[in-house]
Amino acid sequence: MEELDNQEPGAAIVGNGLITYVAGLSREEKRDVRYSLRLAHWAADRKYDYATELDDWFLYFAATLKFLGWVPSGDAITEIHHPNFYGTVAQVYLTSLIAGGNAAQANVTRAAFDALSADKSASKVFYSTSSQAGDFQILPVERDSQRRLKMTVNNFRLRSRSMPEEFLFFKWTEQTTKLLQHYGRFLLDRSVFEQNRAFLERRIKEIAISEFELNLQ
Repeated sequence: MEELDNQEPGAAIVGNGLITYVAGLSREEKRDVRYSLRLAHWAADRKYDYATELDDWFLYFAATLKFLGWVPSGDAITEIHHPNFYGTVAQVYLTSLIAGGNAAQANVTRAAFDALSADKSASKVFYSTSSQAGDFQILPVERDSQRRLKMTVNNFRLRSRSMPEEFLFFKWTEQTTKLLQHYGRFLLDRSVFEQNRAFLERRIKEIAISEFELNLQ
């Protein structure tokens, strides 16, 4: 039986990815998400260079998720350009969540940004594990109307003439700053995932990607 004692909203850092969970997910489900992302990241890194082959890297990352049971949903992998924006990357992302009507994810993401900013160990991992400064992921997880786990993978690439260390919260004013976003949505087929659980749990022991659970206030 799934452990249901930890169903509060939460967030975690896995490498250069920020995962945000709305309320109602069990501890085991959160772990399954983290393990899936660690394997997908590891597999894509072995095949393609993130800095120079981003499109192919992301396609392989998505294919690994699909193998584990995360079925692509809705639009195909989509590319969005955010050229010449002002303010912080964090605020750009929050504004898009609010505009999309996802208040629950906006609230947990705002709390996750605050927790990341305050947690020096997690911040160090998040920023230092980017293959290149300005490359990162934000990964909101929730349930769909049929109670299946739903994950959106947002792959971001930020480029400017200079890159501060904590680029997520830096207030950008230069018109040369550009933000590229790839995203894809996935629904978990639990039956396929359970067939691959033993393989995943064996593999995960070989993958040295740091994890931090963030303490949301």
